[in-house]
Amino acid sequence: MPRLKQAARTVGAGLAVALLMGAQPASAADDTGDPSGRERHGRDNASSGRDRLDKGEEVFVLLARTAQNSFIDVDGSGELSQGDEFINGGALLRDDDEVGTYGEVCTLTRTAPGDEYDMQCLATLKLSKGTLTLQSLITFTGTDAGEITFAINGGTGRYRKARGFVDAVNISDTETRLTVHLSD
Repeated sequence: MPRLKQAARTVGAGLAVALLMGAQPASAADDTGDPSGRERHGRDNASSGRDRLDKGEEVFVLLARTAQNSFIDVDGSGELSQGDEFINGGALLRDDDEVGTYGEVCTLTRTAPGDEYDMQCLATLKLSKGTLTLQSLITFTGTDAGEITFAINGGTGRYRKARGFVDAVNISDTETRLTVHLSD
């Protein structure tokens, strides 16, 4: 059972996972009333490994703090198996201020020798001006997935035409830094 607990902790902090430890200035709201403190056409000081933003790209950083997580062992074996699910959710923060919530469900799709497995993860970030939906197929080796990139595949409200990607980096068992890259 320790393998399941470690995997649950890794995925539970996976957001997502995904959120707010970047170098962008703190701000209560930008000109659209969005508390994300995003940058446009400037330097990207987040940890995405990129020096410049693409034209029309907006970047903001959030901290996802897990409040609840669950594991569903579909075959009852106590071992990871196809169809097992990890469910987690919590708060989205910026400079210790809660700016939204998130939910994530990851389904185990493949197991392999040596503690390697794939998980299909779907997440929703709910912010004051709308939601962003994310998706990724993540390969874990041992119990570490390293840096995770989610595709932004839609949204609502201000984000209804959203596209781009989110880099998620686990910074503790309960916190994940999310760097959100939105394109025009």
